[in-house]
Amino acid sequence: MVSETEMINLSVVIPVFNEEKVLDELVGRLNEACETITPVFELIFVNDGSSDGTLQKLRNFAETNKHIRYISFSRNFGHQNAVMAGIIRSHGNAVVLIDGDLQDPLNSFLSYMRNSGKDLKSFMLSAMTGKESYFKN
Repeated sequence: MVSETEMINLSVVIPVFNEEKVLDELVGRLNEACETITPVFELIFVNDGSSDGTLQKLRNFAETNKHIRYISFSRNFGHQNAVMAGIIRSHGNAVVLIDGDLQDPLNSFLSYMRNSGKDLKSFMLSAMTGKESYFKN
């Protein structure tokens, strides 16, 4: 886990529900992509009451990877609640939301973010439209 005193540049919030089979690949892709953007990032997985081995995998990842944190719900509270919990617990200057099912175009998104030349603090991308929007600093 990144220390509380270290400024986090990027938080990636990933709600997951019964994603045990894709977690290894997802974590690998996210780590690789985020490391090309900034060395100081956090991956916040929100386990939304999974009944498979998702929680155990998240525990194992969090023990061995300083960038990984997780929240685990006692039951399924729904995607939006998982997203909100991840956002509330994030510490990054920028927060990105990615679904855990590998359906989001992760590499394209992060490549675009990396090559945009924009400061992470002011950069946001709408995954729905693919268009940039900026918040004032």
